[in-house]
Amino acid sequence: MFAHFLAIVTRNSVSMLGATLAIASVILIVCLVLVELLGFRGGAYLGILTYLILPAFFAAGLLLIPVGIHWQNKRRARAGKEAPFPVIDLNQSRTRALMLSVFALAMISVVVLAGATYKGVEIMDSNEFCGTVCHTVMEPEYTAYQRSPHSRVRCAECHIGPGADWFVKSKLSGAWQLVAVTFDLFPRPVPTPLHDLRPARETCEQCHWPTKFVGDKLRVTTKYA
Repeated sequence: MFAHFLAIVTRNSVSMLGATLAIASVILIVCLVLVELLGFRGGAYLGILTYLILPAFFAAGLLLIPVGIHWQNKRRARAGKEAPFPVIDLNQSRTRALMLSVFALAMISVVVLAGATYKGVEIMDSNEFCGTVCHTVMEPEYTAYQRSPHSRVRCAECHIGPGADWFVKSKLSGAWQLVAVTFDLFPRPVPTPLHDLRPARETCEQCHWPTKFVGDKLRVTTKYA
C-alpha cells in the first residue's frame, strides 16, 4: 500500500523533492525533540529551529507532492496519454489502498503540524524568545526586566495579553521588527514609552484590580513598651 503511493510520488522530480524534504524535516524534528527530552537546553534558537523552521520546510514538502503529481498529469494529458485528473474508483483494491495511504499520511502530517504549531506559539510567547533572540536589540530591556518586580511575569502577558486578536496584531508587528533587525533599520535606543501597546485595563489590571484599592484602608499597628 505505502510502496504503491511511494512509486506514484517518485515518478516526477517535484514530488520526489517534496517527499524528501518532508521526510528529512520529520526525522530532524523527532531527533531534536528527543534531544530536548533528554535534558539538553539549547535556548530559544533550538526551539525556533525545531518548532518553526523545520515544520515550515515539512509543510512546503507536503505541498510540493500534489503539485508535482498534478504537473505530471498535465504533461501526460498534453501528450495524449491520460486525463489531467485521476479517476477515483473505490471498487478497485489498488485505489482503496492508495486512498488509505494518503489518509494515514495526512493524519500523521496533521499531528506533526498541530504539535509544532502549539509548541511554536509557546516558544514565541516565552521570555527567552522576547529577550534573547534579538539580543543585540532588546538586551537593555531584558536586563532591566530580569531585575524588576515583574521578573516572574511573562513578557507576553503584558505586551500581548489574552485573546487571538492581539496575538495576531503582535505577530504582524513582529514581522516588520524582523525586517528592521535584519536590515539594521531599528532606532537606537529603542524609544519608550510605547504608545501602541494593548490598554492596561486588558493586561495589567487583570491582576492589579483598581477598584480593590480605592478608599480608606485601616491598618492596626500594635506597639509594646
